[in-house]
Amino acid sequence: MTKDRITSCANAHFREIDSCVSEMQAGVDERPDGPRSGREKQLSARARQEVVMLLEALDGFAKAHGFMPDETDETRECRQGLSALYARIEAIYDNDGLDWENKYDLIFHSAPRVRALMTDLGLRPLDYYDPDMGYQDDVSAYVRALREQLKPVLDALAAG
Repeated sequence: MTKDRITSCANAHFREIDSCVSEMQAGVDERPDGPRSGREKQLSARARQEVVMLLEALDGFAKAHGFMPDETDETRECRQGLSALYARIEAIYDNDGLDWENKYDLIFHSAPRVRALMTDLGLRPLDYYDPDMGYQDDVSAYVRALREQLKPVLDALAAG
């Protein structure tokens, strides 16, 4: 979901909530001491549902793009550890002195730690297709996924 799409979605939910609240307020103004009508109950339920949907959409967007609350010492250490692992994986991948079997062993030895640090940071798991064709194909697919999915998040986190 893009930033423009989430903004449009959020604005639609806010308009719907505002409409419900305005209509409920009009009903209350007409009968300040009377019981809530069935329509007011429907509007209240609809407004609550819109708020839940809005929060879910925002949460999904935040998770999808790696947004996090203010960085703590623990999250900073995780981010730095993940950045260092990413740099190490890139160096191994680019090392012409290593054959693909060695690259495979070294890079996939780090994969569980990458996954654990991503989880600790609240990032979604790495999503990539493992071709299971050979060392070079497997390593290339994994590094390509890191470059496409993890690198932009690390850059955004480092930029603050």
